[in-house]
Amino acid sequence: MSTERLRARLIKAGYDEDDVFEMDRSELLSTYAEYLLSPPIPESPEKAEGGVVPPAAGVSAEELELKRQELELRKEELQMQREMRKQKEERREEDLDRQRQRDELELQRREEENQRRDRENDIREMELQRQRAKDEAERKRQESMAGQTRFYGEALKHSLPKMGLDPIEFPSYFASVENLFSLYEVLPQLHSKLLIPMLNERSKSLLAKLPKERLDKYVEVRDYLLREFKLTAEQYRERYRTAVKSLTETYTIFGSRVKNLFLYYLQNRKAKTVEQVIDLLVSDRIKETLVLLAFDMCLVLKEQNGLVPKN
Repeated sequence: MSTERLRARLIKAGYDEDDVFEMDRSELLSTYAEYLLSPPIPESPEKAEGGVVPPAAGVSAEELELKRQELELRKEELQMQREMRKQKEERREEDLDRQRQRDELELQRREEENQRRDRENDIREMELQRQRAKDEAERKRQESMAGQTRFYGEALKHSLPKMGLDPIEFPSYFASVENLFSLYEVLPQLHSKLLIPMLNERSKSLLAKLPKERLDKYVEVRDYLLREFKLTAEQYRERYRTAVKSLTETYTIFGSRVKNLFLYYLQNRKAKTVEQVIDLLVSDRIKETLVLLAFDMCLVLKEQNGLVPKN
């Protein structure tokens, strides 16, 4: 039976025309089969004998049975189709979910990879910037160091004295050099560079033994030379006692030289307090009155424990 005939029969049986035209063929067959199996009872029905509603006109019992079986098969077929569509839809949803998860994981992986690369690039860029800054600072330092050395060298050319040959004068020489550095506010890192050209040849030859790291430090250079040229306490005392003003010295310079000799002597004998200075002077005076043998013994005591009047 065609779809149009099904619609016509259902409309004739009293079904709403709009509802019928909205049904597809499967719904039309199902509705028509239900109508044949249990037709609706009219509002003023004319009942047959025994009160039983007769089957639709022109339809035999065998046809009804066939229609019923066809309806059952159709229902099963529709149910199977619905289940298959449902399963297919579920599988499609599952596939879509899995694909979404894969896409999300891939996107996350790419984002993490991009972040990792960005961090590595940032680190490399920071290292490059740090190295460039370091190189630039070193270049400026070298240029600045050379420039500053030339500047202070010119400023001190006529003020910074040359080192003499007498080791007894070395402590006072370093003291005068340090006073000039303080007066001209010379940077500490330039002290040794300005000092070394002013040293005598023997001092320069001794400095050849020092590594560059120590040569860059004024205090290291000064202390090293003082140790190499160190005089004994008796030599300082003798220089102090026999000091004579030279023709080129003023009395102020001569007095300063004598004072420095006496101070070096006190430092060498570790006389720091007034009482220690008095003991030292008294001991020296007593030594001058001793006979030669006793004097030798005093020298031994002095070297071992120092000498005070009570000893």
